[in-house]
Amino acid sequence: GTISDLDGNVYKTIQIGNQIWMAENLTVEHYNNGDLIQNLIESPIYGNLYNRISISDNRKLAPIGWHIPTDEEWTQLISFLGGKSVAGGKLKEVGNVHFKIVNNFATNETGFTAIPGGYVHNDGLFNFETSAHWWSSTQFNSTSNWSYYIGGNTSDIFRIYFENLDKLSVRCIKD
Repeated sequence: GTISDLDGNVYKTIQIGNQIWMAENLTVEHYNNGDLIQNLIESPIYGNLYNRISISDNRKLAPIGWHIPTDEEWTQLISFLGGKSVAGGKLKEVGNVHFKIVNNFATNETGFTAIPGGYVHNDGLFNFETSAHWWSSTQFNSTSNWSYYIGGNTSDIFRIYFENLDKLSVRCIKD
């Protein structure tokens, strides 16, 4: 199926187990109340990169009826796919159209089509076209949230935390 956001962007959706996910990274530029989202990095190909403050905002980034997945929902996805050592390969795009490094172990058998939008650290460090990173809505501590990432030369998916002003991609899951 598909889902649209407030800006009219249309996203493919897929079912994996009993969860329904967006099969593309979020590109919305306005919260659900119409306010402009501040401090995002626009990337038409890879989806926008959002900071933790934006994803936690009560005005909500996700289309109505959708939300930013919790750590538990990411864990459920990974478990359904056979665990963290194989889930990454089942989620990521095959080939090197978007991954600019060796992209082994990719099958994309889920249709999730993970592409390497990378991340931007508050200190300016920028990683692009080598790994895919997504926010979780679950806090690690008062200034950080859990996130998940997939690199090019692995079938693993990894859990790590990022800080308030770091910018990552967002995949939404249906309520």
